[in-house]
Amino acid sequence: MKWIQNIILGCLISLSASYITITVITLNKSHRLWSGEELLEQILLTLILGVVIGTATLLFEIESWSYLRILTLHFLIVLVSVFTVGALGRWYDIENPATIFFLVCEIIVIYIVVSFITIVLRTIEIKKINEVLKKKTEE
Repeated sequence: MKWIQNIILGCLISLSASYITITVITLNKSHRLWSGEELLEQILLTLILGVVIGTATLLFEIESWSYLRILTLHFLIVLVSVFTVGALGRWYDIENPATIFFLVCEIIVIYIVVSFITIVLRTIEIKKINEVLKKKTEE
């Protein structure tokens, strides 16, 4: 069941990041128009990316590995996945290093934001669990 939650969350995060990216591109290039087919293609590619990244998040369930090892492997999976899907979606121009640089920067920013939100949510969850346990031990 956990893997389904991870896939759904991965898809939602990917779709959100994609929507923000498309909006920024459109704002910066006001002459850029997106056809329905292009938007559908981007949504499908983003969903594929969400499934891959959501599934890769299950790495964090491996208790025998260090957090740094899991984080590094997860980030590499995200990086390779984004570049693979990005090649299909024409998210960067291989002949223009600036587009690759900006894609890497976008990946890092999104990764940091999502990681921060995840840490905050887990901290809140741990506090709630500790409060319940404290109440049970006081009874």
